[in-house]
Amino acid sequence: AWAPDINSSITSLAVSGTTLYAGGYFTSAEGEARNRLAAFDTTTDALLAWNPSASSVVQSIAVAGSRLYVGGGFSSITDSVTTYTRHYAAAVGLTDGLVDTTWDPSPGNIVSDIAATGTKVYLTGPFTTIGTGPAQVARRKFAAVNVTDGAADSWDLDLGEYQGYALGISAGKLLVGTLGTAYAPTSLTNVMKIRPDGTPDPAWDPPNFPHAPTAIAVSGDYVYVGGPFFNVGVTAQRGIAKLNRATGALEPWNPNLDGAVNALAVYGDAIVVGGSFTHVDIASHYGIAIIDQDSAVATDFALETDGTVSALALDGDRKSTRLNSSHTDISRMPSSA
Repeated sequence: AWAPDINSSITSLAVSGTTLYAGGYFTSAEGEARNRLAAFDTTTDALLAWNPSASSVVQSIAVAGSRLYVGGGFSSITDSVTTYTRHYAAAVGLTDGLVDTTWDPSPGNIVSDIAATGTKVYLTGPFTTIGTGPAQVARRKFAAVNVTDGAADSWDLDLGEYQGYALGISAGKLLVGTLGTAYAPTSLTNVMKIRPDGTPDPAWDPPNFPHAPTAIAVSGDYVYVGGPFFNVGVTAQRGIAKLNRATGALEPWNPNLDGAVNALAVYGDAIVVGGSFTHVDIASHYGIAIIDQDSAVATDFALETDGTVSALALDGDRKSTRLNSSHTDISRMPSSA
């Protein structure tokens, strides 16, 4: 099994074409210097020469267009040409690893999650401002910025005291998982759906999650939410929940996990779940499982890990690449799983 030598934890994975990108705390991969960012060929598993360097932890990465958007706790990014001041967010080329010299949103604090489309990049974390100097604007815990220079979008989703932890995109609408409760039409919820104009979707009214969601995935007519919760609203449900994509209503679907979920990836008619659990219903699954989207039953696939799975990504062949963070390794699930 493929298990490249990486010297510290990985927090995020993303795939573009035949390249797997990784971000995290590490400073070397396969014996070569790789400061919190690295790239691997998904065909050969080889470490690529692509080598931008972040000055501190990378918490989240996202692919859009020809760029990899990076969020975390860093203050600079160094590419093969020079070092650029980049506070907590940056964009680098997918092919050459060069820092985008024009995109610089400069959030005022750490970026915990990042999501991107062809027109906007979404950031969440404990920051309260975007930009510097005269261009600085107030944005509490969440910001939408443009893809040209990183300037803040005109709409302002103010999360107040509640930090966002997970972002997802559903048919052009943004899903935000937060630590606390935020506006919804008829109740309080910490999973929000935001329309392109920056206003909450009035049809979206999910039950409340007692703990901050840490992963969101969208498949067809449904939204999957993962986290360290034990119940959803008044329904006992641990680790993962399935919501109606239009209304947010909780679906009668429960795999019966015995621990938290940190990462989700859609896998055909199933969903790959990564976290700190050891069982799905009565079957042993150590940190990773493939669960049918209709029946909520886990497949026979089982990959034993001794720690927590923190990140998942799927390549074009639907082979899942997963992370075991306690062993700081990346390994690949078989395509037949």
